[in-house]
Amino acid sequence: MTGPINLLYEDAPEGTRVNPYKVPDPVGLRRLARKVAQGEGLRGGVDIVFCSDAKVRALNKAYRKLDKVTDVLSFEWHEEDFAGEVYIATAQVKRQAPRFNNNFSNELRRVVVHGVLHLCGHDHMKAGERRVMRAREDHYLGLPAVPAKATGSAKAVGSTKASVRRAASRGAEARKTASAAPRKSLSKSPSKSRKKRT
Repeated sequence: MTGPINLLYEDAPEGTRVNPYKVPDPVGLRRLARKVAQGEGLRGGVDIVFCSDAKVRALNKAYRKLDKVTDVLSFEWHEEDFAGEVYIATAQVKRQAPRFNNNFSNELRRVVVHGVLHLCGHDHMKAGERRVMRAREDHYLGLPAVPAKATGSAKAVGSTKASVRRAASRGAEARKTASAAPRKSLSKSPSKSRKKRT
């Protein structure tokens, strides 16, 4: 059974409902994350942490040996009552949204879905995995599927016109997001304790 979905904010005072990153529609994002977790059969709770570029860059460097900011990192906990954490660099999401003909709110929705799908075991290191993961993203976002033939390229990543635009703008490479560390080596998340609940 899916556990609680918590939306948390880096450095927010304990017990407050501060939204320092001006995350739009937090109730809708929590609902969307729950829909993905339930649809994929994820067991345990999920903390979605909205944070700074610096925080995500530090985590990316520590766990993936990549000294750069990315939009989302997912950490599995492998605990019975807690599935893991998703860290989202909100400023990075806002910067990249126009590149994909998207607005901040919709790009944030895609990144939330993407991060939770990583906790559910999805990945995008190989072309087939990318197609499956993108199709799952599109499904949960309620986007219509576009037949691969309609994309004009056998190597196009994704199943919607928006996804094809994304693939074209980045070449054939996957989104710059991934599970933050090899699953077998991550017994605990990078956070020392659970963040403040909102």
